[in-house]
Amino acid sequence: MSKQSIIVRLGLESRARALSQNPDESLVSIAKTLSSESGSRITKDIVFKFLKTDEKTIAETIEKKAKLASKITEAEISTIENRETVIKGLLELASKAIEDRDRVLAFKEANIALDSLDKRIGKLANNPNVQINNMNSLKITDITTLTDEQLMAIINSE
Repeated sequence: MSKQSIIVRLGLESRARALSQNPDESLVSIAKTLSSESGSRITKDIVFKFLKTDEKTIAETIEKKAKLASKITEAEISTIENRETVIKGLLELASKAIEDRDRVLAFKEANIALDSLDKRIGKLANNPNVQINNMNSLKITDITTLTDEQLMAIINSE
């Protein structure tokens, strides 16, 4: 096993990190402290290599988390856009329906889809990293009192 991994092998990672946060500690003093606490020989070179490797690992982890968060956000936006398309289609079907039964059924399905979208946005709204502009939002119960033209105007304006 390499000398570089002695800090990891002895479980001194957190201690080495803590010591390195102190501006008064040099690599030599960190090595001496770790050596005396562990009873093993740890040099300043070993400490230097560990801290550099650790720094790189932390940076890579942060970058991976940022990329993952970006992919998740893109997927959420795509899902919302797809749901909006479905809702627009249902409202268009309702406005073109010849029979009242078909119109009611299309509006019922549109309401279900709007409820689903509202719940999805609600989950996102509870996430402090996501901002949603809902100043012009309607309650689902308000939609049932609107005319077809008003509904279509709202959907097409967004």
